[in-house]
Amino acid sequence: MRLVNIDGREAGIFSEGGENLNEFPFSELQINQIVAIEKFTPINPEMYLHGGAFRMSAAIFLDPSCRKDIKLRICAEISQNSDGSSRLTPTCVLLYFNRRIRGINRHIRYRNPDGQEIRGWHEHYWTDENEERQVNPIFFDDSTLDGLFTFGLQRWNIKVVTERTPSLFGE
Repeated sequence: MRLVNIDGREAGIFSEGGENLNEFPFSELQINQIVAIEKFTPINPEMYLHGGAFRMSAAIFLDPSCRKDIKLRICAEISQNSDGSSRLTPTCVLLYFNRRIRGINRHIRYRNPDGQEIRGWHEHYWTDENEERQVNPIFFDDSTLDGLFTFGLQRWNIKVVTERTPSLFGE
């Protein structure tokens, strides 16, 4: 059942029993296992302009044939200023069921939920308590879109498949 507020905005999705179905159904341990295992992506990511940002995106698979969609994606983007020059705010995220479970970006200052202040490049990671708001500092020195996308692939154990195995069923 889908509920909508009076102004038309979605209020949430609830089961017939009243359970909130918007909550993320995976634990920190399960997310860490997903990140740790070897995963695969086809060689050519989608590249497009989205709302003033250049974006690269690719589906992630558990098998090298890249056939079964597991609702895992990697996306990297770099924003543009109104004059067309790129801002130094690239970001790369690993999405599971369209929720960020890992992310890499840079801020002058980022405050963790516990109050700890992190400066510069950092990685967001999923915790049961804080979802993806917890970060750890990382070393990264290539602020290009390709560089960040490649770094995300390596960091999250994603291998690029250069040849897809043809399917008899056209998948």
